[in-house]
Amino acid sequence: HASLTNDLNYSFTGYGMPFGNSVIGLGVNYLSNTCIEGRGANRELTNNFSANDMAINLSYAAAVSNRLGLGINIKYIKSEISDISSKGYAFDLGGIYKTSLKGLNLGFSAQNIGSKIKFIDEGDSLPLTIRSEEHTSELQSH
Repeated sequence: HASLTNDLNYSFTGYGMPFGNSVIGLGVNYLSNTCIEGRGANRELTNNFSANDMAINLSYAAAVSNRLGLGINIKYIKSEISDISSKGYAFDLGGIYKTSLKGLNLGFSAQNIGSKIKFIDEGDSLPLTIRSEEHTSELQSH
């Protein structure tokens, strides 16, 4: 748990369990702002309100071979602003490949593939993130 500012709090809890050449995990993220000052169309003060976001994650990763590892993360997302809420689902995919070149690994991930989060009549897509990386460890000479 972390208190980020006066009324903004972030909490996370998670658990991962290895079995064989794979791992399964469960996690919960929670972000809340307990006191947001309400304003009307002409900037006049109205009632204060709160907002919060929650994501429940179910994860699975496995070594497919001695060179390839793959993982998936399935997310249930709920967001609330005042008395209005929205729900959505998404998943993430990722992998790492250990090449035959000594010390060179290639990785990729795609995050937030899924439904829109819709409040009242407006829907917004989750921020789709696609990454690829290479990692080269220092080669040791003998």
